[in-house]
Amino acid sequence: MPLVAFTTAACREAAQRHGLAPDLDAIAQKIEREQQHLPRRLGHHFECKELGKDYRLVAYLESVDGHEVLVLAAVFRQEGRQGDYHDFYSVCDDWEAAMGQLPGDQPTRPQVSAWLAERLRTDPPEPLPAPSGTEHDFLYSTFSPQSESDDQMIYESERWVYACQAGEWTSRLYSLSQVIADALVLQGQTPPWSPKTFWSDAQRLGVVYIWEARDILLIEPIKHADDAAAAAARFIADFNPKNEPALVIDWTQLAYPAYFALDPDTWQVVQDDPAANYALSSEEMDLLRGLRKSDPERDGRREAHSRCSSTAAPAAANR
Repeated sequence: MPLVAFTTAACREAAQRHGLAPDLDAIAQKIEREQQHLPRRLGHHFECKELGKDYRLVAYLESVDGHEVLVLAAVFRQEGRQGDYHDFYSVCDDWEAAMGQLPGDQPTRPQVSAWLAERLRTDPPEPLPAPSGTEHDFLYSTFSPQSESDDQMIYESERWVYACQAGEWTSRLYSLSQVIADALVLQGQTPPWSPKTFWSDAQRLGVVYIWEARDILLIEPIKHADDAAAAAARFIADFNPKNEPALVIDWTQLAYPAYFALDPDTWQVVQDDPAANYALSSEEMDLLRGLRKSDPERDGRREAHSRCSSTAAPAAANR
């Protein structure tokens, strides 16, 4: 189903107060037109985007009645290490604490459901086109368990994408691509699934990663070798893998053929383009998951994992 943008009353009021209502409306329209989330991640639950010169738009994703709804929740003024945005940012990894920092009353699930039903009745978003034959062939040849494709894939975790969008890493992306290329050579020399570290003395940079079959999931870039243990611990806390490599695809923020990383210029273009820093669309992900459903036991584990994740997340009505 297409991604739909819902703007809260508090968010709209703040945008109007600061003369940013047209910008907010333009972002909501672009989300639906291009089916894109906001370009930057905040912790595990939130997204953000610069709004005007001095403000940040914060949003979070809800699944309502089978639809994905991106709730545009707040407009914060950026005031350095103080103010409401700093208070929110400092707790953004804690869902309940972060929701408590959002202004106004956030909508309950029944409220969003009622709005969504009316929206779909009166002004439904344009349906997304089905994957083309070329896209379908690429997805099948790349992800099918029976695939004989030689394309090795790189997956990027949420933390990796967020780090590479941060200012402290943007100037070192060229060097980081060289570290990734060196790490790819080690396939088969390290046990799969367990977090591993590749440190380059030449570049003074490292990557924490795991293998899934022939593919690699980039967890975090690191600037100091001593940071590897903490990055691996964060991965375990985030993903709770329990030796379930089939679940990696559900946590991927970006996927591309490994040969992209072998050309530093090409890889840097992908990292520099906020519009490209997304995983496959929901339609492509649905197709991908369908292609991978050749193992009923694995699919049962995935469904159990999804139920656990849904149970762990607070219900919207209690937010």
